[in-house]
Amino acid sequence: MDVTLMASDGRALAAALYEPRREDGPAVAGATGVPQRFYRRFATHLAGRGATVLTVDYRGVGGSRHAGGPRRDAATMSDWGRLDLNEAIGHLVDRDPDRPVAVVGHSAGGWLLSLAPNAQLVSAVLTVGSQSGYWRHWTGRARAARYVQWHAAVPAVAGLTGVLPGRYFGGETLPGGVAKEWARWGRRRDFVDGAGALPPERRFAGQLLAVGVPDDPFATAQGVAWLPSLYPRASSEVRTLGTRHRALGHFGAFRAGAEGLWDAGWAWLRGAARAPSTFPLR
Repeated sequence: MDVTLMASDGRALAAALYEPRREDGPAVAGATGVPQRFYRRFATHLAGRGATVLTVDYRGVGGSRHAGGPRRDAATMSDWGRLDLNEAIGHLVDRDPDRPVAVVGHSAGGWLLSLAPNAQLVSAVLTVGSQSGYWRHWTGRARAARYVQWHAAVPAVAGLTGVLPGRYFGGETLPGGVAKEWARWGRRRDFVDGAGALPPERRFAGQLLAVGVPDDPFATAQGVAWLPSLYPRASSEVRTLGTRHRALGHFGAFRAGAEGLWDAGWAWLRGAARAPSTFPLR
């Protein structure tokens, strides 16, 4: 079911609710520039297992694009976490305050949560390919390419054109403000931590499982291992999928053929959402 969320600053956000029956369920926090329709098969599958799933397009992406196009959109990447993801979490909490809320974070979705004030209402988080984008987490030619990307290419293209075309990273064209902030964080050793994240005591403090994929070109093992440091009050575990999942890359875990992973992830979320957090949620 298509729904419209209203962020606290009045921005309308396109979203979809998959609801077979009343049950615990996650909000899906998508990757950079990836529209929510990409997660439809995943969300439908979880709904078939009894989950209520909410997907959302961040401002500037998919159904939440500015009427005047990305060049006229003043959105920033901070807005995605502070306002958009925050509203998605709040929507699920408001529907039934007595049921635990979980988040599935793909790529940026895993660290955008550190900007969301409502994150303390989340009981469990499962991330896939969520990582620090700091350029030194890569090696060899990939490190050189990431250095050029953050220090020159993205700032120059976004500055000159007002947007970042999707062909540069595999998603939709981004508003310039989103791209510039993304690049600025990528130049920082602490990435979003210290640059835009909430104080540590206000961040997510439940159960966290950070999953890495062996051949993911966007999320190195070092970058994925960084994620728990962003949530110091959470009970965290990092796992890397076995080599039989090597062909998944950055996006394959949410494509057809990964249903076994979806079932395993949902089983973990259901158990973790009911487990006590390391620290009480306040």
